[in-house]
Amino acid sequence: MPNILFLHYGPGGNAQIERELLGSYFAPAEVEFWDQPILPSSECTFERLSQSVLAKAKTLTPPFKIWGHSFGADLALKLLSQLPQAIDRVFLFNPVFDLKKAFYSLAQALANRDTTSADHRQRLQDLLNQTTAEDFDSRLFWPLIGAIVQTPFFSNLFWANEELCRRYTDVAARTSGLDQAMWQAILSEQIDDQRKAPRPALSPSEQKKITLVSGRCDPYRVAGVTQSEWTRLYPHIRSIELEQIGHYAHLEMPVTQLKSILISD
Repeated sequence: MPNILFLHYGPGGNAQIERELLGSYFAPAEVEFWDQPILPSSECTFERLSQSVLAKAKTLTPPFKIWGHSFGADLALKLLSQLPQAIDRVFLFNPVFDLKKAFYSLAQALANRDTTSADHRQRLQDLLNQTTAEDFDSRLFWPLIGAIVQTPFFSNLFWANEELCRRYTDVAARTSGLDQAMWQAILSEQIDDQRKAPRPALSPSEQKKITLVSGRCDPYRVAGVTQSEWTRLYPHIRSIELEQIGHYAHLEMPVTQLKSILISD
């Protein structure tokens, strides 16, 4: 029975890449790289997905650890609030605190990137000029997303290490990828009404179980803001910031360092 449950990016993603790139470094009794279910359109809500995670967690033998990356970190926090006695530690890798600010920051980084064409940089900048990160106009969210995903090689920006980025891209090309309908449905829910997927209230003892791991080169990260937002919400968490690491910290950091955080912590 695994001691750590891994919750991947999404919504609508899977853990195929982690299984291929990290699976050989962990024994089956250490980590389960679990795939979140793809939900039918009538059930695509954060709450429904979190129920699936809860059902999976209840099959594990406590105490166990939860390791969430990106969107998976939101599911991990929800799970901690539901099973605080069963969960020993929670590791949040590159969680996104504010989706609007995160995608604004990503678009800004792409607009400033030399390898982005001048016309596309201008398109991004025109959208950015119509709003601000602090007071984001939700009506611009999906047009901004459209401009981001149409930027050639935009996902390279998530990586600090070009060689690891190429390796990830090669593996990703062989996987089933993101379920776009589920991704858009649950993301829309979170953008349009954050109250449907609020960050749970956690006691000081529950907060002390959390370790936040973030890469300083993550384009979703708003410099000087993201960490303070998390520590303001959960003042008792432990925070680790990594130099020269992007959004996929668990895939960019040395495996020995990753295991020292997850296993030895």
